[in-house]
Amino acid sequence: HKGWNLRERCIASEEAALKVRGNVGLAHAYSRTAVIDFDDLARARDWLAAKGITLAALWDAADAVRISSGRENRGKLLYKLPDGLAPLASRK
Repeated sequence: HKGWNLRERCIASEEAALKVRGNVGLAHAYSRTAVIDFDDLARARDWLAAKGITLAALWDAADAVRISSGRENRGKLLYKLPDGLAPLASRK
C-alpha cells in the first residue's frame, strides 16, 4: 500500500503484528537494520570481487540472515546497524 513505510503506518507492537494479513516490509529507517538486495547474484559476485569482497563469505557466514524471494539468482542479506551508525542511502 502507498505510504507503507511511513512511521505512523509501521507495526510497532506485538498486538499489531498479530493482526497482519498478507505481505509486509521491514522499515529499515526505524528498525536499525539494513539490507543488501541482490537482483543478480552472479553479477553482484563479480562486482564485489573487483572490490576485494567475497560474496560467498557474506552469504555463507554462520550469522548471516538471508532472505529469499523464491526467484532464481536473487536474494537479500539483512544486517543490524551498530549503535551510532546512521543508515546509508540506497544505491543501485
